[in-house]
Amino acid sequence: MNARFRVSDAPADGVEIPSGITADLLATMVTVTLWTDAGPLDIAMRPDGTTGYADLLDAVVVIQYRGRDVPVASLADVIRSKEAAGRQKDLLVLPALRAHLKRQGTE
Repeated sequence: MNARFRVSDAPADGVEIPSGITADLLATMVTVTLWTDAGPLDIAMRPDGTTGYADLLDAVVVIQYRGRDVPVASLADVIRSKEAAGRQKDLLVLPALRAHLKRQGTE
Protein backbone atom coordinates (compact mmCIF):
# COMPACT_ATOMS: atom_id res chain seq x y z
CA MET A 1 0.00 0.00 0.00
CA ASN A 2 3.05 2.27 0.18
CA ALA A 3 1.89 3.66 3.52
CA ARG A 4 3.46 6.90 4.70
CA PHE A 5 2.78 8.85 7.88
CA ARG A 6 0.34 11.72 7.45
CA VAL A 7 1.54 14.67 9.53
CA SER A 8 0.56 18.34 9.47
CA ASP A 9 3.95 19.88 8.59
CA ALA A 10 4.94 17.31 5.96
CA PRO A 11 4.60 16.97 2.20
CA ALA A 12 1.08 16.30 0.97
CA ASP A 13 1.91 12.65 0.26
CA GLY A 14 3.20 11.98 3.78
CA VAL A 15 6.49 11.03 5.37
CA GLU A 16 8.17 7.76 4.54
CA ILE A 17 9.78 5.83 7.39
CA PRO A 18 13.16 4.38 6.31
CA SER A 19 12.64 1.11 8.17
CA GLY A 20 9.02 0.86 7.02
CA ILE A 21 5.85 0.73 9.06
CA THR A 22 6.20 -2.47 11.05
CA ALA A 23 4.06 -4.25 13.62
CA ASP A 24 6.62 -3.32 16.29
CA LEU A 25 6.36 0.36 15.37
CA LEU A 26 2.55 0.28 15.32
CA ALA A 27 2.52 -1.44 18.74
CA THR A 28 4.02 1.71 20.25
CA MET A 29 1.20 3.94 18.99
CA VAL A 30 -2.40 4.61 20.00
CA THR A 31 -3.53 6.11 16.70
CA VAL A 32 -1.88 6.29 13.30
CA THR A 33 -2.78 8.49 10.35
CA LEU A 34 -1.39 7.38 7.01
CA TRP A 35 -1.45 8.15 3.31
CA THR A 36 -1.62 5.04 1.13
CA ASP A 37 -1.93 4.30 -2.57
CA ALA A 38 -5.65 3.88 -1.86
CA GLY A 39 -5.97 7.20 0.00
CA PRO A 40 -5.95 8.24 3.65
CA LEU A 41 -6.08 5.53 6.33
CA ASP A 42 -6.57 6.12 10.05
CA ILE A 43 -5.86 3.29 12.49
CA ALA A 44 -6.99 3.33 16.12
CA MET A 45 -5.24 0.72 18.24
CA ARG A 46 -7.69 1.32 21.10
CA PRO A 47 -10.77 3.12 19.78
CA ASP A 48 -12.51 5.49 22.19
CA GLY A 49 -15.15 3.76 24.29
CA THR A 50 -13.40 0.37 24.04
CA THR A 51 -10.59 -1.42 25.77
CA GLY A 52 -9.12 -2.37 22.42
CA TYR A 53 -8.89 -5.42 20.21
CA ALA A 54 -10.16 -8.03 22.69
CA ASP A 55 -13.19 -5.86 23.45
CA LEU A 56 -14.12 -5.74 19.76
CA LEU A 57 -13.62 -9.44 18.98
CA ASP A 58 -17.01 -10.65 20.22
CA ALA A 59 -18.90 -8.70 17.56
CA VAL A 60 -16.29 -8.69 14.78
CA VAL A 61 -17.62 -8.76 11.22
CA VAL A 62 -15.63 -10.40 8.42
CA ILE A 63 -15.87 -8.73 5.03
CA GLN A 64 -14.37 -9.79 1.71
CA TYR A 65 -11.86 -7.46 0.11
CA ARG A 66 -10.02 -8.49 -3.02
CA GLY A 67 -10.65 -12.14 -2.28
CA ARG A 68 -9.46 -11.97 1.32
CA ASP A 69 -11.31 -12.12 4.60
CA VAL A 70 -10.85 -8.87 6.53
CA PRO A 71 -12.10 -8.66 10.14
CA VAL A 72 -13.58 -5.27 11.01
CA ALA A 73 -15.34 -3.78 14.01
CA SER A 74 -19.10 -4.16 14.01
CA LEU A 75 -21.22 -1.14 13.18
CA ALA A 76 -22.53 -1.13 16.76
CA ASP A 77 -18.96 -0.92 18.06
CA VAL A 78 -18.10 1.85 15.60
CA ILE A 79 -21.12 3.79 16.88
CA ARG A 80 -20.09 3.15 20.49
CA SER A 81 -16.62 4.49 19.75
CA LYS A 82 -17.85 7.59 17.94
CA GLU A 83 -20.24 8.35 20.81
CA ALA A 84 -17.40 8.03 23.31
CA ALA A 85 -15.06 10.20 21.22
CA GLY A 86 -17.64 12.97 21.13
CA ARG A 87 -15.84 14.86 18.36
CA GLN A 88 -18.04 17.03 16.17
CA LYS A 89 -17.11 15.07 13.03
CA ASP A 90 -18.13 11.82 14.76
CA LEU A 91 -21.36 13.21 16.19
CA LEU A 92 -22.41 14.42 12.73
CA VAL A 93 -22.33 10.91 11.23
CA LEU A 94 -24.05 9.16 14.15
CA PRO A 95 -27.65 9.61 12.88
CA ALA A 96 -26.75 7.99 9.54
CA LEU A 97 -24.87 5.15 11.24
CA ARG A 98 -27.73 4.50 13.66
CA ALA A 99 -30.24 4.48 10.79
CA HIS A 100 -28.09 1.98 8.89
CA LEU A 101 -27.80 -0.21 11.98
CA LYS A 102 -31.58 -0.11 12.39
CA ARG A 103 -32.04 -1.14 8.73
CA GLN A 104 -29.69 -4.07 9.35
CA GLY A 105 -31.88 -5.12 12.27
CA THR A 106 -28.81 -5.69 14.47
CA GLU A 107 -29.34 -3.01 17.09
